[in-house]
Amino acid sequence: MNNTLLTIYPLLWFLLVFFKASLAGRGGRNSAFLRPEQTGMIRAAACIGVILHHVTQQISSYGSRDFGPIGIFNYLGILFTALFFFFSGFGLIASLYSRPDYLRNCHEIS
Repeated sequence: MNNTLLTIYPLLWFLLVFFKASLAGRGGRNSAFLRPEQTGMIRAAACIGVILHHVTQQISSYGSRDFGPIGIFNYLGILFTALFFFFSGFGLIASLYSRPDYLRNCHEIS
């Protein structure tokens, strides 16, 4: 029973990540690719992945006990962290280039 519940969590995560996802088709391109809504969802999925990584580390004693397929999250924490920071930095750079006064109020203290 315990392994069944641990298998459900990554499956729910997978479903949440790809909810309303669509493929662009062969040779096509999705018009919403790398828009703020899309990168925000990728960052949110990466955050949930990091949480699952830490939960998996706790319940499996850092990989020393096997709990089935959820054990893969023991090794994916660095990937989720890298995705989060990459898309956060991408958003900052995109805002810097697309908004002329993005850094204008940077030094003002309220």
